[in-house]
Amino acid sequence: MAFSPDGRLLATASASGASLWNARTGPDLGKRVASLGDDMLANQVAFSPDGKTLATVGYDGHRNPGHEGIAQLWDVARRKAREEVVSTEEVYGLSYSADGKTIATAARNRTVELRDASDGRFRGTIDETMVVPVQSVQFSPRDSVLAVFNGPEVNLWDTAENKLKYRLVGNDGNVLHLAFSPDGTLVASASPDDVVCLWKIPRP
Repeated sequence: MAFSPDGRLLATASASGASLWNARTGPDLGKRVASLGDDMLANQVAFSPDGKTLATVGYDGHRNPGHEGIAQLWDVARRKAREEVVSTEEVYGLSYSADGKTIATAARNRTVELRDASDGRFRGTIDETMVVPVQSVQFSPRDSVLAVFNGPEVNLWDTAENKLKYRLVGNDGNVLHLAFSPDGTLVASASPDDVVCLWKIPRP
């Protein structure tokens, strides 16, 4: 799930698509205001930094035979899809860059793709072989660095140069979740080994 930048909406992902909920106080708090992609399984949702677009990724093999993965960009105000990208692999995760110009998506085929946030146009892939399907990715809140979960490792990539900056090793099990601190100087990762690791990331 994800809150809109202004805190007025909550977006959720589920087996029956994505939904928008009223997150403002008052009698309508918690009321669903829109259902998006009812015929798809949504794995993750993310608002653009300006809150005008909601990105969703997941599985859409029923509506598009021969294709399993889908990424969609929704106009939040109109509650309608602006762009749609289908693939042969289910898409697990996504993240917006801090400037809102790039979206990173993670798929079952162990690839991480970079796309233009305005129209979904393909820009390239992270140049590394992943040891497991990538469940999630996360952009730093301060720059173009992207955290990629690669088994028990977390790899930090400079997406502007497609260059590996740091390889963070500390978890014994495959990393399942990661978060940056608001200033981007700390990274926390969690895995099934009951360990949460913290790393301090040097400023540029």
